[in-house]
Amino acid sequence: MVRVIRSTKITPASSTSVTTPQQADTKTLIDFISASLTSTGQEEYYNTAQEQKKALLQTHKPILEKYREFYALLLVSTINDINKQIIVMNVLKCGKDVDNSVKEYENNLILQALTNMQTNRAYQTLELLAENKVNNKRTRDLVRRFLESRKNYKYEFVKYKAKVKKIVTHNHLYKKNEIWDFLFDKKKEFNDDLLSNYVKARTDKEAVYKLPYSIAEGFAAFHKIERKEFLEKIKDKMTDSEKQRVSTSAKELGVNVEADWTQGDLRKILIYLYSLDRTPPNMKEILEQKAKREAERIPYKYGKVVVIVDNSASSYGSEEKKYHPIASELANAYILKELSQDFTILFTNPDYQGDRHIPQVGGETNLVVPLVKALSLKPDAIFILSDGYENVVAGAVAQTINAFKRQLDTENKTMIIQLSSVFAAEAHTVRQLTELVPNVGIRDSGQLFGALLLSTMAFKKEETLLQFVDYLKAKVKQIEYKTYLLEE
Repeated sequence: MVRVIRSTKITPASSTSVTTPQQADTKTLIDFISASLTSTGQEEYYNTAQEQKKALLQTHKPILEKYREFYALLLVSTINDINKQIIVMNVLKCGKDVDNSVKEYENNLILQALTNMQTNRAYQTLELLAENKVNNKRTRDLVRRFLESRKNYKYEFVKYKAKVKKIVTHNHLYKKNEIWDFLFDKKKEFNDDLLSNYVKARTDKEAVYKLPYSIAEGFAAFHKIERKEFLEKIKDKMTDSEKQRVSTSAKELGVNVEADWTQGDLRKILIYLYSLDRTPPNMKEILEQKAKREAERIPYKYGKVVVIVDNSASSYGSEEKKYHPIASELANAYILKELSQDFTILFTNPDYQGDRHIPQVGGETNLVVPLVKALSLKPDAIFILSDGYENVVAGAVAQTINAFKRQLDTENKTMIIQLSSVFAAEAHTVRQLTELVPNVGIRDSGQLFGALLLSTMAFKKEETLLQFVDYLKAKVKQIEYKTYLLEE
């Protein structure tokens, strides 16, 4: 049985300062935030994976060196896990001249970030620290605190056995009990059912089906069990997210895996829809309900809004990230609709609009046509959802907006904002259509509030990140970390 042996409330050191907006280059920091929201080091339509990875790493160095406190604080923001991993690595590797109180504050932020990451990414982060030989006292303490805080440590230690073994060995954290004996193969028989079934599954195919799906999958490959047979027998042990991931491939094999899409992420649901020949009958209601719930967490409300969605060929993404850009754009369009009193959506290529609540993608990027129509509607706000690669009449968006602001909107009443889900390696951030329009990166719909906060501030010409810093600091709450006894 898991027993809690102590609870600790983590509170940031009150003396720890964060680089104030007055000290910072606002555009540099917003560009970095945009990059960290969108960049994953994977292939994109216009960039190879190698170009993406190189540019991604280059964006971090100057922020770490000039704005270390702000850089660490981003660990509690909605930037993606890949960039949080890089921040963790950099902060722990480069702390020689940092005060102990700041190190403690940073470790608390790191622990919070690791706790909120996808589980596999959290363990991958600790494994990367080991592989890069980061082995100072603060790192060992951090790793120990993280492992002790895992309530489901048995399941995680089994699933990520090789990673955990490497992490434990590197940080000298071995203990004398059953789970640690399992990690280092010191026993062949165990009292715990999960550990016992794992050992049996090495030689017994039927024991495979007594394991959780994510662990059983590796043994299925080891025993060369036919995929159809494996899915049919294991489907009842799958979680909702696992059923969502395999539902399409299972259907192709003739296995019916019922996935509950009301539990899915809005962007992931849309990506899934692109894999189908036709949309399930209740999917429109699911999308609208999820968008409504997301919108309830955002304190912004708009009057008349026009959203321009770029559904050109590049919004397909890449073979590594199929349909990710267009799915991100649509997810945010659904939420913006819920935030608006009067809503209009326009597509760059209406001929590809489709009839399944999702537009098809294709053609070149012609943003100026829907932009002119959007301006003619005289909305309070226009949101351009695009990767920023304008290849039909390049520069036409900048010229149109410049003429509009100079001649018709001299008091800057119409808010125009660009939101982009694609990191442009050559720009080291998201690609901007024009300097007249604030441009913020956004990948997941859960990041929309932060993106709207930053872009609205930029639109109002507030040369400060004070509001965003306050927003992040408010997220650093008193969190009670429970330490679990890693013994039987």
